Amino acid sequence: EMCRVLRNAIGHDFSGYKRSTLVRRVERRMHVLGIDTGRSYLNRIRTDTSECEALFRDLLINVTRFFRDPDFFEVLRIRAIEPIVRNHKDDEDIRVWVPGCSSGEEAYTIAMLFAEACREAERPFHVQIFATDIDEQMLQVAREGSYPVSMLGDIPELLRERYTVPHADRFSVSGQIRDAVRFSSHSVVK
Repeated sequence: EMCRVLRNAIGHDFSGYKRSTLVRRVERRMHVLGIDTGRSYLNRIRTDTSECEALFRDLLINVTRFFRDPDFFEVLRIRAIEPIVRNHKDDEDIRVWVPGCSSGEEAYTIAMLFAEACREAERPFHVQIFATDIDEQMLQVAREGSYPVSMLGDIPELLRERYTVPHADRFSVSGQIRDAVRFSSHSVVK
């Protein structure tokens, strides 16, 4: 019933979520509000759209970093990105989809890897990355391409020098990389 109410209020269906995750997030919201029973919380979300939005935010798992799993990205570079760059026709775009992109770090990571592979292969950088998520707030962060300077350490030094622009306490992704990625709201479930 709670998933139905949330779907009607927010437009996203969480009924396929892992039950333990769903229960844990609902219990957290109940604790924050001082609500003791599931029935009381259900009544709350039926009448309170701002609480539906808060629950929606809690259900989203926005875990991302630049080069979040370095070993995975190294395998992706060697086994997928470099062969794709080598074998594509110069007059065709390479198209990539990154679903569940959150605030964009992994989509930008993939763009950097493609840019670097194109540079090394002396091929034109004709790459379009379509990055999607259901969280419009995170998509706005991604579109801006501006992150705290503390995150620079996640990016290998050579790529950091080529594809980021430092500012005082933040840095931005270079225009070349940002222009290659299009962020859009899209639900894989829908």
